[in-house]
Amino acid sequence: MTDIFLREPGGTLSRVTQKSGFGFSAASSSPGISADGNRIALQAAGVDMGSSSAEVAVVHDVTAGTFTALSTSDMDEPALSGRLVTLSADGHYSSFVTADALKASDANGIADVYLRFAYRGSVWPWSLSPGQVQDSSVVPITLRGLDFPVGGPTPSLKVLGAPTITFANVTVVDAATITADMTVPVGVADNSYQVKLEFPGGGPGADAGLTRAKRILTVADPDATADLVNIGTAAGFHAADGNSAGLHTADINDDGFQDVLFITHNPTEEALYLGNGSTVTPMPVMYSADRHDCDSADVNGDGRTDIYCSVGAVKGTGTGDNGLFLQQPNGEYVDAATAWGVTDPYGRGREVAFLHADNDGLPDLFVSNDAPRTDQFLSQNQLFLNVANTSFTPAPGFGVDGELASSCAMSVDFDSDGDDDLVVCGSDYLRMYANQAGAGFTDVSAALGLDEIFIDVDFADVDGDGDLDLAGARPNQFVIYRLEDGAYVETLYTLPADNPRKVSFGDLDADTEPDVFFVQRGCRTGSEGNLQDYAARNDAAVFTALTVPPMTRGCGDSVIAFDHDGDGRDGFLVGNGRGAYGPLQYLVLP
Repeated sequence: MTDIFLREPGGTLSRVTQKSGFGFSAASSSPGISADGNRIALQAAGVDMGSSSAEVAVVHDVTAGTFTALSTSDMDEPALSGRLVTLSADGHYSSFVTADALKASDANGIADVYLRFAYRGSVWPWSLSPGQVQDSSVVPITLRGLDFPVGGPTPSLKVLGAPTITFANVTVVDAATITADMTVPVGVADNSYQVKLEFPGGGPGADAGLTRAKRILTVADPDATADLVNIGTAAGFHAADGNSAGLHTADINDDGFQDVLFITHNPTEEALYLGNGSTVTPMPVMYSADRHDCDSADVNGDGRTDIYCSVGAVKGTGTGDNGLFLQQPNGEYVDAATAWGVTDPYGRGREVAFLHADNDGLPDLFVSNDAPRTDQFLSQNQLFLNVANTSFTPAPGFGVDGELASSCAMSVDFDSDGDDDLVVCGSDYLRMYANQAGAGFTDVSAALGLDEIFIDVDFADVDGDGDLDLAGARPNQFVIYRLEDGAYVETLYTLPADNPRKVSFGDLDADTEPDVFFVQRGCRTGSEGNLQDYAARNDAAVFTALTVPPMTRGCGDSVIAFDHDGDGRDGFLVGNGRGAYGPLQYLVLP
């Protein structure tokens, strides 16, 4: 297919049409470049920009590595059609042709030429550090984002609803960073606030400059009673307010350090935080899509970690292709889901899990889906077997396919027999699929005493007896069960809750006794905010509650244990962006 390349003075040649190593999957054309060589306008396929349009007008910032759609009626909406793209010499303005009505006044129903300020202010991840301050303070702040105009007029910052908060020494450090000194006077009310960023543009119309407001600031006294503290900013997890759908940890770039893939859900790109043994470095990956979960494994046996992600299907009214991103020798990724037979277009993609289902040593794939659809098509869970590291084939005879409206899926050896079992949270009860020596699975939930409704589960050996125990989110309560080879023995811990959502084990204090974190989800009504999360510390299978600092923004979504510096002490990464924009926290014992 057709790609766009950039040749710099001196002969260096680079491929433009790729996102953080993920090559574009369809042809691009119509390139134009600014005089300084830093900005390139082009016509890209809609599929590479998370759009259903055949072609989209795009601007690429070479230094920041960003791609921003220009042919949109609003910055947060999917891109509409755009072609015949041009760029001014200073890189500030772009023209393109579209038949879509990007303005309400455009009612002629034919193709028109649009002119747009080319800095569209892509906001992955737009974050403020620190994100929480006290009144009566002067604080150096850092605003991180993408596509900030460099070398032009100084932008202005203001806090909506708190006009007495002021900013001085505002500096655009680079296309991704703005610094300033923020003064918060006495008497500013404890609350969460929108910070408004304005760049003067000097061009025609309302899009002459970049204007963006986002709720990324909280004024509040620190919670001195909390047992856990949020070190997200210090560790490199900048508190980006936005959507979230899930978290996955693995050594994704194969450098020996654990990384974090933060699945942010539409309309933003996923965030990959690359670990280095002390902090993490964020970068956008993939194209934006309705992703819900990802898992990783070396599916083709080349020694490199590949990624599989589920994609929703417009609440069962449309389609969405899941993605299988194969890592290439140069670090790029190619989406091979179609070639490998795992797009599952009608599935309302949810949790996914790699496992060894048939015991041949190759990673197989389980894909769970929400259900039902609104049409005649099925949205069912499916198992795919790996065929000689070259493709996947459906395995309906293994006994785990079917429409369950699943909310969790994981591979775990719950019966301690040495092979991978499968656990799935169905809408009616928890499926405990025991692996039958690689020949298939049998649902043994009833026999184990676990045929109850669970929204989420996690497993760890909490009592040191050598087999796995269970923590679960059940309707109206969190629980920890002691198990023997997967069978229920006794309840170790029960915590009533309003709306349990996710659970995770992790070792907060490096004592080899797994502790636990519980996430609730609010935002069930327009007036309901975030609900309190909980944690408990394990001492010889006796769990004692820990105080978790409240999060006033967003609503709880996901949690996973992560050790950013390799000292044996886990923290809990907590996503708060489901139903309302909220930050990614990293909570640890001080």
